Amino acid sequence: AILSVFFGVTRSTSAFITPQRYSRPPNKVSSGTAALTSSIQSRIESLESHLPHGVNATLLVERAPSLLDLPPEEAAKRLDAHVRLGKTERSRHDEVLGLVRSWLEFSSASTVCLVDVALAKLPGTETIKKRSRKIDILAMNSPQGIVRPVEITVVRDRALHDRIQEKLHKYSDLRVALEASEWAKSRQLKVHAPVVIAVGVLGTVPAATREALLEMGVADEGNADHLLELLVNAVLSHNLEPFLPRPVKGRPTRAAYLKSRQRAGI
Repeated sequence: AILSVFFGVTRSTSAFITPQRYSRPPNKVSSGTAALTSSIQSRIESLESHLPHGVNATLLVERAPSLLDLPPEEAAKRLDAHVRLGKTERSRHDEVLGLVRSWLEFSSASTVCLVDVALAKLPGTETIKKRSRKIDILAMNSPQGIVRPVEITVVRDRALHDRIQEKLHKYSDLRVALEASEWAKSRQLKVHAPVVIAVGVLGTVPAATREALLEMGVADEGNADHLLELLVNAVLSHNLEPFLPRPVKGRPTRAAYLKSRQRAGI
């Protein structure tokens, strides 16, 4: 109940771009509730001091209140250990990729997205180096004659800028190679420079990611913010999994109950 009081402030989706701290609700509360609220705020700030700079601990605790059940340093260590797991890395990346792909195809019925495409299979890439590289999404809109490579990355929040630059450099030769191919020339295709959709493992969204969505022309500002909210929620659902409330199993349905009786010979 006290957490519902503490998190009673509605936050706009813009907070996913520039995280803001929650302020105490303006309604009057009892002195006991105020003390507990102040205690929770203090514990959140203590947890935040053990997280990478810029990470909004309130965003995490809002989804996984059990983070506050542990000493701040231990909670941060357990969270970091889970975030590093290969299984966690794959699952969050694949879900973000799926969301972006669905968004691109939904935004334009004529857009087709190829996923996890090896450069060696693309026309015009015979002369480029490291043809074993793969691009996460190759979005193609034939009626508009547009081809756009899209890379997805979910990385530590403090490394977002460096990872975006690394990805852009990694595929900097792809646009020129594709545009020079007979495949693109014969179809009068315009190949855009690769864009990178990056999200921090603890919910940070760099301005460059929002700009990339707007640059692709598949979302206005409101829709871009909505997509970013979906991406952040997806990432946090995987990274906070050990701290999320376990679903309570309900009573079995009557059909399941009768079947269990039948197996038992009752």
